[in-house]
Amino acid sequence: MADAFNYRESQFCSSCGSSLRVRQLCTAVMQTFSEMSGRGYDSFTDLLEDDEFRRLRIAEINACGAFHSYLAQHPNLLYSEYVPGVPRGSECNGIRCEDLQELTYPADYFDLVLTSDTLEHVPDPEKAFSEIHRVLKPGGFHLFTVPVIPSQGATIRRARLVNGERQFLLSPAYHGSWGQENMFVFTDFGMDIVHKLKLVGFATDVLFPNTGNEPHVALAFRSKKMIRDPSATETWKYPVLEWTGERFLPWTEGAQIHYEHLHRYAFASQFVKDKKVLDLACGEGYGTYMLAREGQYVAGVEIDKSTVQHARSRYTKDNLEFMEGSILAVPIEGEKKFDVVVCFESIEHVAEHDKLLSEVKRLLKDNGLFIVSTPNKAVYTDARDYHNPFHIKELCFEEFETLLRQYFAHTRIFGQRVYAGSNIWSTHQHKSGGYVEAVVKKGHTEFYFTERTTKEPDYLIALASNASLEPSTSITDSWLTDVSNTLFHDYERRLAELNQTRVSQIDALETKLRQTERSIPMQLVSRYQRIVERLLGQNTRRRRYYEVVLSGIRVVLNEGWRAFFRKAKARLPGRKAKADIRQ
Repeated sequence: MADAFNYRESQFCSSCGSSLRVRQLCTAVMQTFSEMSGRGYDSFTDLLEDDEFRRLRIAEINACGAFHSYLAQHPNLLYSEYVPGVPRGSECNGIRCEDLQELTYPADYFDLVLTSDTLEHVPDPEKAFSEIHRVLKPGGFHLFTVPVIPSQGATIRRARLVNGERQFLLSPAYHGSWGQENMFVFTDFGMDIVHKLKLVGFATDVLFPNTGNEPHVALAFRSKKMIRDPSATETWKYPVLEWTGERFLPWTEGAQIHYEHLHRYAFASQFVKDKKVLDLACGEGYGTYMLAREGQYVAGVEIDKSTVQHARSRYTKDNLEFMEGSILAVPIEGEKKFDVVVCFESIEHVAEHDKLLSEVKRLLKDNGLFIVSTPNKAVYTDARDYHNPFHIKELCFEEFETLLRQYFAHTRIFGQRVYAGSNIWSTHQHKSGGYVEAVVKKGHTEFYFTERTTKEPDYLIALASNASLEPSTSITDSWLTDVSNTLFHDYERRLAELNQTRVSQIDALETKLRQTERSIPMQLVSRYQRIVERLLGQNTRRRRYYEVVLSGIRVVLNEGWRAFFRKAKARLPGRKAKADIRQ
């Protein structure tokens, strides 16, 4: 999402300086009115000269970038912003304050409402869209942009307000500077927004759906107010997935967790070609979908109802099915149904390991393959003195191996860990061949070469079966290569954000210090002035003398000594006389 957002905010116009997002909205306005009037327009300036367009009543809620300066020329534009703490409908610094969730405008008032990348920052977007529907005239339009990647089907709520306090459902996200409160993201919109707007009473078109830069697509939406069915009771439903660090969500930030989870499913995918596969504790569904690309049929089982609903809406394939149920009591009748059973990062979440393995044995064909992973307790927990509150029963290598051998005749265990390193590869040989691995370790001051056996896994991944594991036993290593180097870019971006935050904090402290330094003398001057006014009569020589002194002190405090001497010099009698002669 971050890359898509940055793309939409770039691609600046060389003449007006507007971003791609702003130009899309401007074009949407021109296209919509052109279709209404039957006339074409070369530019928005031409459209502004159209008398019929100038008669429209338009609401611009939050400035639409560089487009705002053109909109401001419209005679019937009502511009507003949301200003926390300012009463709705009142003005602050000449700007009307409006809350999209509770607009003060009357019903059926506007012909056109414009919002640009605003609704994702609103705590309750359904309420905001309903308010926009209320203030639009029948047949009126809401033209808007929100960050959407077309491949993301479902709208996801990242946070919500509970008793005025933010409750995070996913890791916090901001559009723009990290921590900038007006840029906090409550909602990640998916392409289901068109259906959601139909529930509100809009008929919505997606404008400019393809810029040729998938998946970084700039979208504008055009919603026409229709007569809402008063008997309709269906409301927006969110697949609210709580971010715990345990359920992997592909749209959350953090390259390391991406590497770990994606690599496991990529590793498993090589064993599921044209097979029936069961993915236990499938979570959000991204991995089950990966397996479905290779497998004949893939079923994902997840205990959380909302997560299953999300998976069904986000990932659709003819050979893919998601179902709600426990991995200790899988909701599938019968026995020997699957060629492969996958269970990643789940066994540590239950105490009844034998019950889980019994379910696996019930559903797995006699010569089927069980692929399972778990954190390596010796490294993940013990070595770091760390306890994950979601883990109930973790296993060390020996315990993991012993458990699997109680149920399967053959096992092979792999280790997994995210490492930084360097890759040298042939640019001519396309097929994989032999490889050489050099392992280094950092001492107190420098690196030194060490043995491969010093690599300790954070996670253990096992293949287990009653059939021989050949040729899978020939697999000794598997790599996941991120050619975009996201992990390092994430670190660099976060460091830049922290540095910018530090600079902003320093600037704020310096400003506050300067204000404090000025305020103390100014308080003394004000107190001195009150004493002078109380003790000395007006128009007396002494009163005028003290007022001149006070005026000079204020100049020094507000403008500095140079300004004081310049103004004092200008008031000298000699300079005034010379000025009179020149005149």
